[in-house]
Amino acid sequence: MIRASNLYSRTVEQHCNPERLHSRRAIVLFVRDERREAACKPLGGRFGAHGYRELNSRIAARLSPLLDRTTDLLVVSESGGACGGIRQRGATFGERITNAMADTFAAGYCSVAVVGNDCPTIAPADITAAFQRLDAGALIVAAPARDGGAFIVAARGATFEKPGYLERFVDLPWRTASLFGAMMLLEGAEGLPIVREDFDYWQCRSAERALAVLFDALRPAAYRGTLQRPVRSAACHKALTRTFLTSPPLQQQPV
Repeated sequence: MIRASNLYSRTVEQHCNPERLHSRRAIVLFVRDERREAACKPLGGRFGAHGYRELNSRIAARLSPLLDRTTDLLVVSESGGACGGIRQRGATFGERITNAMADTFAAGYCSVAVVGNDCPTIAPADITAAFQRLDAGALIVAAPARDGGAFIVAARGATFEKPGYLERFVDLPWRTASLFGAMMLLEGAEGLPIVREDFDYWQCRSAERALAVLFDALRPAAYRGTLQRPVRSAACHKALTRTFLTSPPLQQQPV
């Protein structure tokens, strides 16, 4: 039996196939250093014993049905060391997320969707919707969270090639309540009509319910096979970090 906690160690170097580096799409899972995140944002209730490696692995397993010959999942960390990857670069959050997306495009991907580990109820259909908007011509796509953040930020490679676009993206009011609105003012930006809840802390009933959806729905027997699928590591890409974007209150999406 393959446990979710073995996802990182089993799918780092041996699945880093250079021929797949130029796949069309990349799903990027932003994760912080597991020990630091556990210290500043401990998992609550019965989930504390699992730890962030287990949480990150469960989210990766949940998204793994999307992986095919045109889509890779990049697991990248703040420290890089946990996955054999590369550390983030940049002094501010805006610089780190922009560099991370730009580096993914530079690796050969034409579109990227960035997610964090703070939205346990994220569904594969959410990512599919973001990619569909990009394919239809959007330059930036964001999926709003109920607290004013966003649980998906997606972009096409051509986005940052537009004069001045990268600079405006870096200078957005990241991690503030006005971010989603500012992002929607960018040329070619679109918001998804999907709202989920992401969490700055886990010590509340809604957070525990969301974690239960993730941990109880993905028992080992259910995702044993998906963990054997190639999951791109940060060994071939730059490191990223979690996203906290903002959004207007839209229709609440069921878990």
